[in-house]
Amino acid sequence: MILGLYLNELKKKYVTIVILHFCLHCSLFTTLQSPQKKQHFDYTQCPKNAQCSREKKLAFYMLPKMSSNLSKQESQAITEAFFYIFNLKKKSLVLPLKTYQQKSRFEKYFGFPFEGFQLGIWLINRIHSLKKGDTGFYTAINHDKHLILGTSFFQLSVLDRAIALLHEAKHSEGSKFSHIRCPNDFHFLSHRNLEANLANTLSCDSRPDGAYGITATFLFEMIAYNLENRELLVGKYNSELARIIAKQPSCFFNL
Repeated sequence: MILGLYLNELKKKYVTIVILHFCLHCSLFTTLQSPQKKQHFDYTQCPKNAQCSREKKLAFYMLPKMSSNLSKQESQAITEAFFYIFNLKKKSLVLPLKTYQQKSRFEKYFGFPFEGFQLGIWLINRIHSLKKGDTGFYTAINHDKHLILGTSFFQLSVLDRAIALLHEAKHSEGSKFSHIRCPNDFHFLSHRNLEANLANTLSCDSRPDGAYGITATFLFEMIAYNLENRELLVGKYNSELARIIAKQPSCFFNL
């Protein structure tokens, strides 16, 4: 009964934060699956699905509002990306400890150690709603915590959808994290859009803790704990770092 009363109030910002803080210190999320275990589960039907555990139902009610202009498949793609983050669990560290300590920026930028549930909280507190719309050159656009997702967003892998959401969520922290123009001779590729010509577009950052910096930081932790294919992650990590042009971080990886 108490849980039911809480769920009815989840849409209220401060009550949501209280519930999330409570769950962080209890065992509701201990059975969430590793992202490496590929599942074909329709999370959008979670409240009605008998196979959906109570922790997944609770996570479902935490999600931002999704517009009615999204199809069932598009809503599923968004929800799957959120659950991908919520489901992240550390494994054994595969990088040398000294290398990890030198290159990891996660706790510095996010304010907490790498952990999927806390990262999910960070994400949903910065996104109020999502809808599909015209985003022009970009995969997604953030208008005061309300995200517009372009058609290309739904063509991405679940990992890249999660990265895109984290990227846009960082923009919710203010204009100081807005992008700057990439140089005219900028020849790096976007791992989310290989055909994009990034030169002289608002697709770079001037600070290491901006939208590209935090996604690079996220990808570094994924590499460090061996949560996806190493070659895949390293390429994405270096691609994100390449967008930080004011002062290139000395964090690039070689295979």
